[in-house]
Parts: sequence; structure tokens; C-alpha cells
Amino acid sequence: MLAGLRWTIGVGVCLCAALSCTTIQKESVVPVNTGTDAVPRIQPNSVGIEIYTLRINLNQNELLQRLWLETDEQALPAALRRELTEHGFRVGIIGNFVPPPLTQLLQSAGSIETTQSDNGAYQEIPVSDLAKEATVTRQFRNVLQDMRVLVAPFDVPLPEYALFWNEHGTVTGQTLQNASGVFSIQAAAEKDSSATLMIVPEIEFGTVTPKYRTHVGVLQYENVRPRRKFESLMVKQKLLPGQWIIIGASSINSTGVGRAFFFRDNAVVEQRIIAVRLKCT
Repeated sequence: MLAGLRWTIGVGVCLCAALSCTTIQKESVVPVNTGTDAVPRIQPNSVGIEIYTLRINLNQNELLQRLWLETDEQALPAALRRELTEHGFRVGIIGNFVPPPLTQLLQSAGSIETTQSDNGAYQEIPVSDLAKEATVTRQFRNVLQDMRVLVAPFDVPLPEYALFWNEHGTVTGQTLQNASGVFSIQAAAEKDSSATLMIVPEIEFGTVTPKYRTHVGVLQYENVRPRRKFESLMVKQKLLPGQWIIIGASSINSTGVGRAFFFRDNAVVEQRIIAVRLKCT
């Protein structure tokens, strides 16, 4: 059920309103700040997005399930939803008033904030003494036309990952070294201040190779690794300013490729989700 059908007047509305398109004060404990003094301005002919990586602790699984109940998964085509589920992914849309479960997750102690500087580098700003145990990280990106933003839920790759896929009716497999699940995000601005986001899951693997490329007439240097793209799982969604896309695992017991994106099977299983928000103009 959509969140807007169930909200009541009171504290929940106040928390949700803090994450709408209105300006948020610097002292807010929620790691979202849409004030022009805290976030780089959206560049002309670009789409501004905020990207959050949220670590889900074991005692937050019930909160996560409440969050999924507040998302609109029906916004995606039924065939795409089925295929995403088969591969271990779950995607939903949230309006520009944020439901209490997401607000609670964003208010997790020890969050850190990253913003994009003019030269494309990131500056990390600790907002508590617990930054080393951060449960939420945030970055702001100006996405230019034909530009891809890569988002990895985990910084540390899997030493080995066995990937299987169906090729012409035959199951084929390959063992990948140093594999990481990443999301490739592109965005196209629309005339009504909305934007269409295109998000494709990919597996990076192997060793890093330096590469030069030209983008908008500028020569750029980057380190790249081989990637396997899952283009049939691309989510193409139009968002209004302030709206969100939530991306996570279909189940904690999922064995699909999504597990490489959202879980690390350490002594205690670690789970993460991604939340992408279209910046308010």
C-alpha cells in the first residue's frame, strides 16, 4: 500500500516533511540537506541525484520490511518485477514525503556524508564520533547527459563469485575473481523538472586497468575493470523532484545474483540497500 494512504497527522508527518523539497536546516540529525549552502548546485543540463547506502543490522529487518510495505513496487512492469525477483532484486518507488521507516534508517547513528566537488572528487565529512561504524553514507552527483554514475553497495569485493546464467536454453557458469556488484545510473532531464533514471546492475571483476576517455569534450582518466551487465534487469523510471527509488534484496535467503550486491556472509551477515533521490530544484 502506498505510504500516502496511511500517514496520520503528528510526529510521523513532521519527520516525513523534513525530507521533502523544503530546505532542511544544517543541525537536522537526518543526513539529508537540501540547503544550497550544503549541497553543490545542480549544473545546467544535468540531473542532480542523492545516493544513499544504508547498512541494515539484524535488528532492523522488521523495519526494512515496513519500508517495503511503504514503497510502490507496482510502478514497475509486472514482467520486470518477476525477473528482478528471480535474480534476487527488489525495487520500489517512494513519493517526496518520506515514510517513517526510511526516516528511521536515515537517522542511524554514525552516518557520514560525501559530496561531489567541482572537479568530480569526493569530500567525506564525519558527522559523529562513530563515523568508522557508519550505517548510512550519502553522496550527491550532477549527472550529465550520456554520463554513467557507478554505485557499489560494498567497497570490498568478493574474492571469488560463481556466476551462472541461461544461454540459449543452457545453464552456463563462470567463476569471477574480485567480484563486486555495482549499479550503473544514467539520467535524462525532462521539461517538467522531472527526470528519467536508468539503473542497470552489473558485476565488476578481475584487475583494474587504467583508461582514458572523452566526455563532453573533456579528457578523463579512470580505472576500469571488466563488467558483466544485466541489461534485462534495467529499471527505467521517471521521478518527480524529491521522489526516491529504493533498491534491495528480494529476500535475506535469496541465492540469485542480487546476493553479491546486497550481502556479505561474514561472521554476522551484513546487508545493505540503496536509496536514490531526485534532487529538488
